[in-house]
Amino acid sequence: MDLVYGEASESDEEFGVPSTPPKIAILASEILGEATESDDDIYYTSDSTIKSTTGNKYNNNLLQRKLIESNITIWKELTNTIKDDVTTASVQLLNTEQLLIKSQVSMQAALTYLKQSQENVKDLLGKSNFIFTSNFISPIEI
Repeated sequence: MDLVYGEASESDEEFGVPSTPPKIAILASEILGEATESDDDIYYTSDSTIKSTTGNKYNNNLLQRKLIESNITIWKELTNTIKDDVTTASVQLLNTEQLLIKSQVSMQAALTYLKQSQENVKDLLGKSNFIFTSNFISPIEI
């Protein structure tokens, strides 16, 4: 589109912009039937922003309220289940980590004792070789 200096256009049709606004997609179908007549039937929420925004968006009919309540309940239960599972898994991981640390310390101690035992066996072998190769009895001359 070329820029033309001068007076601005007075209608949107000159640029190909339609005069009617675009349609908004509906996220839930509307149920035909009697409209609510009392304030008790309208779904008011003050404790949750999720409920209030979805309640206003879907015209507050009974099926939509039940679906929203069910979805919120499922979401809360799923969240609590995941939190419980993560908490349980983290406790088990901490216990396992502590057992592994204890095992590592035990293995390091066993390695130290084995090295000391190896040195002691080497010393014992050297002394036993000395004993077996040396003469205990001096030569006897008759």
